[in-house]
Amino acid sequence: MKKELLMVNFVFGKEYQEYIPIYFFSLYKHYPDYDAVVYVDRKLREEIWKLIKLIPKHEEKYKIINVDKILNKLSLHQMEAYRWFLYDTIFRKYRYIYIGDIDIYICKEVIPLCEQHIRHMNSQKLVYSNIVRSYGALPQTICKYEKILKKMKLYGLIVEIYHKFFYHKRMSGLHFVESDTYFKAIKKQRERFFKVYYDTDIISKIYNLKMKFYSNNEAMLYHIIKKSHLNLPIQSDDTVNILMCKNMKSNNFRPHHGLHLGIWRGRKKADSSYDKYFQTQLFQNYYAQFKDELANDTILKEILENSPIKIKKIINAMISDLDKR
Repeated sequence: MKKELLMVNFVFGKEYQEYIPIYFFSLYKHYPDYDAVVYVDRKLREEIWKLIKLIPKHEEKYKIINVDKILNKLSLHQMEAYRWFLYDTIFRKYRYIYIGDIDIYICKEVIPLCEQHIRHMNSQKLVYSNIVRSYGALPQTICKYEKILKKMKLYGLIVEIYHKFFYHKRMSGLHFVESDTYFKAIKKQRERFFKVYYDTDIISKIYNLKMKFYSNNEAMLYHIIKKSHLNLPIQSDDTVNILMCKNMKSNNFRPHHGLHLGIWRGRKKADSSYDKYFQTQLFQNYYAQFKDELANDTILKEILENSPIKIKKIINAMISDLDKR
């Protein structure tokens, strides 16, 4: 009998390893039934291993898999796209796979994470739960000459041409899938790109060039899904609406399911675009859970006390910022 959900993350680079213990702890605390695997591109630092070992049942529930031999000598674009091409045999043990971000402190919700995405998939008639991102900001060149173009009555036309021919539509990096059905559907596209990583024939060079052309790996995911003839949701609205969306029947539904610590990476105060989101009851519940665990859970306390200085700075910046609001 298959298990319900495997949480999957890809950690490339030294500094992102620092989030792994906190991430594993948040799963242990709020979703003890979920398993997790993190794929890394280098040996896990000993100080990180020591923190992971503080978490009960870590050997049974949480795995670290080194894929440096597979990723050796790959371009940055190839490495970033790797998470959309990998199909590990352990995936077969689970009904659902959730590919997420390592810098999110997962929190408990009234409706569990897995159930939320199952409902979203069913409402959208998809075999995965994700969004097609909004177009976002226009290129600086178009913005720079906006007034002139509007006077010439060319602005609307140029924006339309950019969106149609130059902009690569993209998914988000938080990708929940019905394991067997989804991976079977994308098998041809996944293998087509994955097998040419190291080949030097002309076909392989074309595919690797295409991978570079889709410089954002989320655009590559959109390409894989579209070419696999899977249904796509209607393109979403702006980022704020996505963060605040609780409607599991909406094409904007793509929650963080917790605190996105990366918001405070390298900064003491979050961007003002998050202000409305921080005021929502959903976010307030996330933050209240974290503060309660920070005050009362000895394991979390020990993890944070012994975490690298960068993690401590991020946590302190988040607390300082949010407590002042």
